[in-house]
Amino acid sequence: MRMVFKRGALLLLLQTCISVVRADNPITPGFPYGSEKVRGVNLGGWLVLEPWITPSIFDNTGNPNIVDEFTFGQMQSHATALAVLQNHWNTFITESDFAAIAAAGLNHVRLPIGFWAFDVSGGEPYVQGQLPYLQNAITWAGNHGLKLIIDLHGAPGSQNGFDNSGQRLSFPTWQENPSFVQRTDAIIMTIANMVKNNPNVVPIIAPLNEPAGFDGQQMLDVVTQYWFDSYGNIRFPFGTSQQSNTVVLLHDAFQPLSFWNGFETAPGWQGVAMDTHIYQMFSQDDVSQTNAQHIQTACNYQNELGFDLWLIVGEWTSAQTDCAKYLNGRGNGARFDGSLPGSTFVGSCTGLTGSASTFSSSYKTFLRQYWEAQVIAYERGGQGWIMWTWKAENADEWTYQAGLANGWIPRDPTQLEFPDILQSPVLETPELENVSSDENWGFIDSTRFPSSDLYIIRSVLDMSNARPWITPSIFDNTGNPNIVDEYTFGQFQNHARARSVLQNHWDTFITESDFESIAGAGLNHVRLPIGFWAFDVSGGEPYVQGQLPYLRKAITWAGNHGLKLVIDLHGAPGSQNGFDNSGQRLDFPTWQQHPDNVRRTNAIIKTIADMVKDDSNVVPIIAPLNEPAGFDGQQMLDVVRQYWRDSYGNIRFPYGTSKQSNTVVLLHDAFQPLSYWNGFLTAPQSQGVAMDTHIYQIFSDGEVSRTHEQHIQVACNYQNELGSDLWVIVGEWTAAQTDCAKYLNGRGFGARYDGSYPGSSFIGSCKGLTGSSSSFSSSYKTFLRQYWEAQVIAYERGGQGWIMWTWKAENADEWSYKAGLENGWIPRDPAQRRFPNICG
Repeated sequence: MRMVFKRGALLLLLQTCISVVRADNPITPGFPYGSEKVRGVNLGGWLVLEPWITPSIFDNTGNPNIVDEFTFGQMQSHATALAVLQNHWNTFITESDFAAIAAAGLNHVRLPIGFWAFDVSGGEPYVQGQLPYLQNAITWAGNHGLKLIIDLHGAPGSQNGFDNSGQRLSFPTWQENPSFVQRTDAIIMTIANMVKNNPNVVPIIAPLNEPAGFDGQQMLDVVTQYWFDSYGNIRFPFGTSQQSNTVVLLHDAFQPLSFWNGFETAPGWQGVAMDTHIYQMFSQDDVSQTNAQHIQTACNYQNELGFDLWLIVGEWTSAQTDCAKYLNGRGNGARFDGSLPGSTFVGSCTGLTGSASTFSSSYKTFLRQYWEAQVIAYERGGQGWIMWTWKAENADEWTYQAGLANGWIPRDPTQLEFPDILQSPVLETPELENVSSDENWGFIDSTRFPSSDLYIIRSVLDMSNARPWITPSIFDNTGNPNIVDEYTFGQFQNHARARSVLQNHWDTFITESDFESIAGAGLNHVRLPIGFWAFDVSGGEPYVQGQLPYLRKAITWAGNHGLKLVIDLHGAPGSQNGFDNSGQRLDFPTWQQHPDNVRRTNAIIKTIADMVKDDSNVVPIIAPLNEPAGFDGQQMLDVVRQYWRDSYGNIRFPYGTSKQSNTVVLLHDAFQPLSYWNGFLTAPQSQGVAMDTHIYQIFSDGEVSRTHEQHIQVACNYQNELGSDLWVIVGEWTAAQTDCAKYLNGRGFGARYDGSYPGSSFIGSCKGLTGSSSSFSSSYKTFLRQYWEAQVIAYERGGQGWIMWTWKAENADEWSYKAGLENGWIPRDPAQRRFPNICG
């Protein structure tokens, strides 16, 4: 397989397939090409070393200059090199591997071998000894009913300069020296003679892997003549006019398939096939694709493999990054994480390479989808496929063996989990043709949404900073004023202690009795914020995990009490707003600056969507991200718009097919006017999309300076200001009219209302306006009732309803739905009004 492309244009050439014998060819190969698909795997790294497949062999030399099989023999003693290789040949691939390949429903094995197994001369330092293992491979393939393709993977002087050719060079020299070509011809004659009477086991010889046609006309001229010579050497091995039944498999030399139109075609030529190799990670553009784009690109090949020879894709992979160690050559990094010189950071390689034990379930799902998309496309467009590779020491995303063991490759390659993925891949913005009627959703369009938010350690929105005001005791009890959010809660104290505190909080703060009370109060929805760290912690992030069992309890409890649960991703990696309720209080968010943050967030939404895709009667809505800070500039808005499109695909199409879920996608307005989103993801192309807007009158000096009457009037005005071409839900709001609650503006900060917040001016005392309702005057409680009713009326008249923030708080009753019920400023039935005409 090709390690490194030396020309950016090469990526256009990655279309590889094997074309096999036409039905009218007068030869009888050992496999019914044309009527049965080729399904196979490469035995890469066995008889030709590749540093990324077996990095330990190279690392154990202790010499960083040993980068290929040439230097492996050149820069250490021959005896040492031979001993290592002998052990490798004996153990890396055995007959048990052939048995496992056959048991996996495959019918072909492609075996790379280097010229040096047959011919070493002129001081070439290669170690020989591979031929007995080639003979073993032929025997083992026959024993297990497999067809073996012998592939000459390296030629003298190197045909491409890749390390898998035997010698890593800045420019190949095979084409420059006629003796190199003559030696290669002689080796092909030797191989053809070995197997000329055994086409039932060895039906194909590939005379040279990946000659670098991109390196100029000289290479193309030499390759063209060499293909002619190879045809004669393989098809006429008997020294007479008698022909063998061995198919000649030519590589496209990284040229468009059209370049080879009319080359060695029937009837003048018989038994010729074309091999093309398809990878999506050897350019910056390739690794910058989203998962959905990788799948779409794969799908496109079903229409791009047309040719006048049949085609088989002879190398491809389910990996979508170049993260595997040494994939771009020993000593070189990856494009994906920006460690390859000249590349640009796309994302972290953590969790995308190495052991499958580190792979998330969503990543494994992608690997399955990507594998299936390619299998379907290459079988529809060509004669089949041979995946690279069977095994590797530490790059499970590349290996068929690991895919079988971990479920992203099926035990039978014809058994597909996503058989319609080419018709409806995981698109960023799918277009729906069958518009769902209202009754298909977990709620009805005309239904209002009186509801209350639930919380873990969380705080209310703040346009500057938000704080742990809901459970201040949890933070105060740390004794550390630098613990200001959930990130520092895990960072600045013992993990076991942090876990113990949070476990107790999760067990006691919200229980099923709360769900029962919410339902008893006439509400129909509960919005449950949850942070990304509940699903994914990496890169040294200090968050404490353990929330997912409580999410599952919340789903169960909601179902038990007839409530609808809105799952709200409240924090993203790097923070989408810098508020402490995003998990990490920052002066400026960084989520939008790093594609890996967005990739991780997309993966989490896929996980959530998969969890609830068949449970829309209980979980009818997913909110893919709370309050992204659109006010922080165009970069954030651009990233958010694309992320909303990705989220639509992830939530509405969780099955990996054209089948749609009935889950509504609730998008936050990113602090932009609703008019900004006009025409965005609207019907009929997009279905089941709603807009979430949050309304508070407390996070500026002007707002907290309003009189009670002005607060009420501003609330009433919203009955005429929520017009949108999407459903609009006011997903956060409060009956509080001041920012007096302790830590509301962040732990360590005071309030604008009483002038204790830096830069603010005194308006009034906070006494009697926050804390326990026992300190509230009757007139204040009357105002809370009026203000609550004004907002409920306005949000129901102007939009689809409301979800109040929040159900409970330790010491801020003015914010709490529960306290309002108990103290009379919120009615037991939200439809019952004491001031029905307050908004006219």
